[in-house]
Amino acid sequence: MRSMKRRRLRENIKYQREIDKKMDEAAITVRTILLPCEDEKKVKQTLLNVVQGDVVQEEYNKEKYLVIYTSGREKIERIFRQFRNRRVLATLRKFLFTYSSENEIIFYLHKQAAFKGTLSLVEPGESPGGEVIVSIKVDNAKDVIMWLTKF
Repeated sequence: MRSMKRRRLRENIKYQREIDKKMDEAAITVRTILLPCEDEKKVKQTLLNVVQGDVVQEEYNKEKYLVIYTSGREKIERIFRQFRNRRVLATLRKFLFTYSSENEIIFYLHKQAAFKGTLSLVEPGESPGGEVIVSIKVDNAKDVIMWLTKF
């Protein structure tokens, strides 16, 4: 019986290390459109409320976007800690599996709620001022999602 517990403990530790390594190597992109009627400082603050990093302005198809490129486990955990504190992990897991692929986790946040410091999931096109799009490129996204949303 003890040997089974030790073996299970070793397997859990090994699994934890694998997940940690994947999240340490993860590339995070947080972006949102900058509408002409919006205050750029407020939109920057919206992105910084999601994840810390340097905000850069980019242009796609004549539209301006503010983007943060960053990486690391601490930043991912900071994002998911807000969901954990609000006890919405089951909903979050379902949402993440809907929009994610094998090597990328994608989710959409309500822009106005993010400005106030609350991360609230939305469907694409649901947020009136555009969504904050969070993309996390990581090996084996399914395992990372399961880890981040474990109860």
